[in-house]
Amino acid sequence: MTDQERISNLETFGYSTDEARFLALVALHSGYFVRRQFDAAIDVNRGKRTLAFTDKLLDRGHGRRYVFEHNRQVFQLQYKPFYEAVGDENSRNRREHQPRTIKARLMALDFVQAHAGNCFLTTEQQKVSLLTQRGVPLEILPAKAYGSTDGAASLRRFVDRFPMFVRPQENGSSSRFVFTYIDSGFETSSAFVTHLRHYKPLFQATAEFDLIYVGIHRSRFGEAENIFARVLSGQRRQPVSGSELDRMLLYFHDWGLLQRGQSRAFSREKLESLREARDEFSSPFHDGLLELWKKGGDAAVRTELGLKHVSQGRFLRYVLPFDYDLFGTLEVTS
Repeated sequence: MTDQERISNLETFGYSTDEARFLALVALHSGYFVRRQFDAAIDVNRGKRTLAFTDKLLDRGHGRRYVFEHNRQVFQLQYKPFYEAVGDENSRNRREHQPRTIKARLMALDFVQAHAGNCFLTTEQQKVSLLTQRGVPLEILPAKAYGSTDGAASLRRFVDRFPMFVRPQENGSSSRFVFTYIDSGFETSSAFVTHLRHYKPLFQATAEFDLIYVGIHRSRFGEAENIFARVLSGQRRQPVSGSELDRMLLYFHDWGLLQRGQSRAFSREKLESLREARDEFSSPFHDGLLELWKKGGDAAVRTELGLKHVSQGRFLRYVLPFDYDLFGTLEVTS
C-alpha cells in the first residue's frame, strides 16, 4: 500500500488531506500523539484548527484522550478501521499501554517527523519482506510470541516499533539499513543490552548498518556507545570498537613493513604515528592479536573479536529537543 492510498483511505472517514496524512503517520509509527505534533505536521501554531481536529477525533469515537500532570493531554488512535485503512490491521498501537511505552511512542513520532525525508519501513510485513529479499533468514529476525483467545501462539516481529529506514549509499553500493533505539528514560542500561542481544543476529546478517540512539539526556550516550561496542563485538576480555580496530590493523600493517626492512617508505610523520600506535597497542592483549595477525591477517583478528560482520555497524546519536516530563498518574477521560 502506498502512502497516497493510505491517505485516500483515511479521507473517507471525513478527514481533510492534511489530517489524513497525519493520521496515517500516527497509526503506522506510534498510535499516540500530542497537539504540538499535529501543529508541526500542518505547519501552524496551536489554534482552532488543532482543537477542531482533536475534538472531531474524540466525538466520532476514533480516538481517546489521556490526561497527565498539569492537564497535559495525549491522544491515541483506537479505531481499528484506521489501522486497516493503512494496511496494518494487526497493529498493537491501538491497544492501551503503560506510560513508559506511551512516552517512547511519542519520542518515536518526533524522530520520524524530524527525518521525514527518509524511506521508513512502517509495517511488520514491509520490514520482513525487504530484509528477507536482501538474504536475511526469517528465523533470525527479532520476534515475540503472543497468546490468542483460542490458545494458539502468534509470532510477531519487530514488536518494539522503533523507527527503521533505508539510507541510500553515496558511493552507489547497496543501501544501508538504519535502526533506532528509543531511550524513554524509564529503562536502565540493561534494557539496551537486552535489545542489542535480541537484534545481534540481524545486525550480523546485514553487516553494514547504523544504530541511532535516540534520547533526551546526553549523559546517557557515552555509556550506550560503550555497551554497543561491547555487546556487538562479542569480546569478553576487552571491548574493541570499530574505529579502534581500524587503527590497530593499520598499526599491524605498518609494523609488518617495518619488520621487513621497508621503513624507507615511511615519512617522519608516519614514524611518529607508528610510535604513538605502538604505545596504544602494547598490552599483552594486543600482543596476542598481533601474533594472530601474523598467521591469518585481518580476517583472523576480526574473527577472534567477533567483528567480522558487525565492523561496519555505526553508533549514532540523536537528541530530541522536547520535554516529555508529563507522565504521572494516568487517567482516561474519553
